Amino acid sequence: MRWLPFVLLLGCSSSDPTPDAPTDTGASDAAVDTGSEAATDTAPKCDPERTEADRPDDATGYMVRAFYVLPSDGKDERHDVEGRIAKSIEIWNDWLAKQTGGKRLRFDTCDGKLDVGFKRLSKTDAEIKATGAYVREAIEKELAPRGKKIVAAYYGGGSTYSCGGGAWPPELVGHVAALYLHGTPPGPYPCDAHTLANLDGGYFEFAMVHEIFHTLGAAAECAPHHLERGHVSEDPRDLMYRGPEFWKPSILDLNRDDYYGHSIPGCLDVAKSVFLDPLPDGAVLPPGW
Repeated sequence: MRWLPFVLLLGCSSSDPTPDAPTDTGASDAAVDTGSEAATDTAPKCDPERTEADRPDDATGYMVRAFYVLPSDGKDERHDVEGRIAKSIEIWNDWLAKQTGGKRLRFDTCDGKLDVGFKRLSKTDAEIKATGAYVREAIEKELAPRGKKIVAAYYGGGSTYSCGGGAWPPELVGHVAALYLHGTPPGPYPCDAHTLANLDGGYFEFAMVHEIFHTLGAAAECAPHHLERGHVSEDPRDLMYRGPEFWKPSILDLNRDDYYGHSIPGCLDVAKSVFLDPLPDGAVLPPGW
């Protein structure tokens, strides 16, 4: 599936490109099992240096792992080692907790610190941009995550299509939600007109939550205000909004009637996701997992 990009506005900023464009490519099944396992006395200690390897986990269960990803020729801005990715995640997960009454997305940690992996891809920025709407799929193909983890990929490369992308199960089952930090989609401003780790919660903060929620299955087609594969049409302040107005995200599921905390039998409710912490009663996996 392919979506045409559209222009968004965040808060009082100038108009922004949409973060996402989930697409179905039939990505490679080659995979490395990234299933979560608790650290043991015999496991290697948490290495503070950059690594693609999964450090020992503090806990078992389903969780999100952060990654800083670069094309083969990408400029290294050190967002992983200098803490900008960790700070951005802290900002938006705090916002999410305020919206949910205390529930956050569970992240992969080692010795209490966020486990941020690093991966330099085999293809150049130009080669990956040439995939058009399939940048997320190119990232997922090389990271090949499986098991009990979703990857939140902060990609320091470009896209001519959008500023991010996510899976949308069950139509597109995937394990990667991605932001394209240097995307140049149609519209007046490039993606890097925004700052990563905006202390007030900026475009990239809301965009990553948006893409992860897509990857968990939101919003499902059975949602009353569902629009265009995974979005809702009710209000431009909604996290998952898509429509003619500028996107000004500040609310998680307005009126709790589409994708979080609703009461629609048989319709996906992220409030029951196994990726939430604390774990909800009767927790469920994303569709198709």
